[in-house]
Amino acid sequence: MKNCNFPEGALMFSFHRLRYQLMLLTILLAVVPLVATSYFMIQKASQGLLREKEWWLYGLARQLDQAMPGSFNDILAAEGLTGANRETKIRALNRALRDVTDRVAAAYPGVGVGYYSRDLDAIITYGPSSQYQDKVGLSIGKDHRGRQVMADGRPQVQIGNLVRGDIVNAMIPIRRHGRVIGYIWANVFTSAVHDQVVNMLRPFYAVLLLALLMALAGSALLSNRVACRVEAIKDGLERLKHGPGLRLRPLPGEMGEIAAAINDMVDRREELEEQVRRVERLAAVGELAAGMAHEIRNPLTAISGFAQYLARVLPPGGELHQHADIITTEVLRVDRIIQQMLDFARPRENFLLAADINQLVDEVLLLIKGQAEKRQVAVEFAPAAGLPAVPVDSQQIKQVFLNLALNAVQVMSGGGRLAVETAMADGRVAVSWWNGRWK
Repeated sequence: MKNCNFPEGALMFSFHRLRYQLMLLTILLAVVPLVATSYFMIQKASQGLLREKEWWLYGLARQLDQAMPGSFNDILAAEGLTGANRETKIRALNRALRDVTDRVAAAYPGVGVGYYSRDLDAIITYGPSSQYQDKVGLSIGKDHRGRQVMADGRPQVQIGNLVRGDIVNAMIPIRRHGRVIGYIWANVFTSAVHDQVVNMLRPFYAVLLLALLMALAGSALLSNRVACRVEAIKDGLERLKHGPGLRLRPLPGEMGEIAAAINDMVDRREELEEQVRRVERLAAVGELAAGMAHEIRNPLTAISGFAQYLARVLPPGGELHQHADIITTEVLRVDRIIQQMLDFARPRENFLLAADINQLVDEVLLLIKGQAEKRQVAVEFAPAAGLPAVPVDSQQIKQVFLNLALNAVQVMSGGGRLAVETAMADGRVAVSWWNGRWK
């Protein structure tokens, strides 16, 4: 069996080999679903964190809304600047609200907050003011969603490159006296959100990487093990071509069942081959016996003729006349046996006639009597009385009985017992053969 470790030069592989096909299939079945599931989980986690960040920014904006004393016009009226120009109003509102936005920005580092006036179309504050005071007085762009917030009075979140840069910007409308007079925003840089997502998912990335490595290692190990066992079976089959006596080594699991089945097939094949060789030997013996029978019948004919002549010329009742009759009878018996041997050896078509099974068995046992005595095998026959005649080809069924009898005698080289019994079973004539004791 080949070594089950990875072969040398494994990087230079061919996908026609089972090992790498199994490895690729295992990777596709294990790694791809894992990566796809992880991707969707990361997306869901990122979306969930972003949604949480949006609601947090909305909360900061509402704090600014609650901290604002009245409306912009109320602040200007308190300072007597209702009729002042736009720049003066912006500076006055900035002085009144800058500390509010700065306090919130200082409490939450990295956050940008501020107020926007709809009437003045300008940024009133942008905290922390130490960084974004220069943004005060600027107007937002026409496509800025803050204008939509002031138009329809609904909160919105905008992600993109705005006044402060790439930010996540949460905006709520400022409602005073039943009118939207501007909006309040709170924002953070998108990079900060991304960093928070990365930090949150870092343990998950580590677990995912470990799972991927384990899946790759497991797929490589599993595919290598399966391919190794398949190669062991393939090599074993190759050896069986050159060494019929060899067997596949036992393997675990389903591969072991396949190897065991192959070994059983090999054993069965050898048994069949031995049976074929035995039949061939019997056929050769039959041909030899047929040739010998023809040669023996010629002198038997002469012996029978002389014996019959002597029986005619010798006086009846004498000893010589009796010997002549015995010679004639025995020659006829030998001739009958030879004729049976010739019938067995001569191919012929099926010829069904009603026959007495007991008589057929008795004739077969007569043929093997000499061989049975030579091997010290006792032959017993228990014929059933009153058996009906059976339509069979007598010569062929006798050949079958002869094969059974010879096989039984040959396996008992050290002596034994051959028993034959006929009987009626389920309306049929049955012939039972045993080599050993009666059952």
